[in-house]
Amino acid sequence: MWQRIGLGIICLLLETVNVSAYEFRRVEDLFSEISDKYAQIVDFNDIVQESCDLVQHYDNGLKFYHNHTKAFLYQTNELVATISVPQNNDIMAWQDFVTTLLKESVKHSDKIASSAINLENAVLKNTLRKLDSYSRLENSVFSVADVDYRIQDNILYVRCDSFANGTSKLIKNVIEQYPFVKGFILDLRENQGGDFNEAIKTADLFLDDVLIAYRKDKNSSPQFYNANSGDILAEKPIVVLTGSHTASAAEIVTAALHEQGRATLIGAQTYGKGSIQQVEKFFNQKLYLTSGYFFSPSGNAIHHIGIKPDICTEEAPDREKTELSLAMKFIKQRIGKI
Repeated sequence: MWQRIGLGIICLLLETVNVSAYEFRRVEDLFSEISDKYAQIVDFNDIVQESCDLVQHYDNGLKFYHNHTKAFLYQTNELVATISVPQNNDIMAWQDFVTTLLKESVKHSDKIASSAINLENAVLKNTLRKLDSYSRLENSVFSVADVDYRIQDNILYVRCDSFANGTSKLIKNVIEQYPFVKGFILDLRENQGGDFNEAIKTADLFLDDVLIAYRKDKNSSPQFYNANSGDILAEKPIVVLTGSHTASAAEIVTAALHEQGRATLIGAQTYGKGSIQQVEKFFNQKLYLTSGYFFSPSGNAIHHIGIKPDICTEEAPDREKTELSLAMKFIKQRIGKI
């Protein structure tokens, strides 16, 4: 998907171009890919403004002014071009607008004509920066599968700080070592996400023939993820601990277990990152390119909303100990009723 975009543009960077007839094909290709694949709403006004600023940086004799309907290009105070501004969010109309703006600047400036490739590179970088819309959480490292666990009063506690390849298998192995446990606490308070498929596999451990989540990519039908038969804990009570850093893949697990009636949530409202992203290295930048969104079993959007816990502890003193104590108490009460 987006890997193909990056490689295609990088290959095009190496091509020899006839500057006198420069067409800004790479900008056109990028806009086409945004139209086909990118699921977020793009602020094209910002892209246009930055493109205008770049043109003026390469030749301060050119000036752009624009209102809601027209953009005007001046060369040493003489109007040399007028371009219609798109009146909606039609990506291809904005593609035409940006490329026309760039082509007109080449036409009216020898300085820009001689450095059109550099100008296009700069426009590409700025446009890609706009696509990098992921609100980064600090210390997001998803490469190594690891969990911490302990047993207390026949209750198994597992802390999982990310979902990397193999995380679901680790959790499964830990649970299988302790078949006698009466309840389970899954601590996702510092889990900032990771591998989408590992989150699905983890939720599947505790669910039995129900919907886990579904995802919707741009211009495609929803894709549904259902649990296989069998609950590894055989309906023993589960508490999921959540925090403000619980995000992305961790929210998939949280929402699925909660909405399917399999777990009680204790802690703080989760972060609210419901987007699915491809990580792309481009111009020495790490880009998180949104290709779609995931939704809870009931169809709730998580992006920019998050998941509210059943028992909220945001105002509690010494929250970490309080949350764990509440989880232990809740499971013991449930065990007593079974």
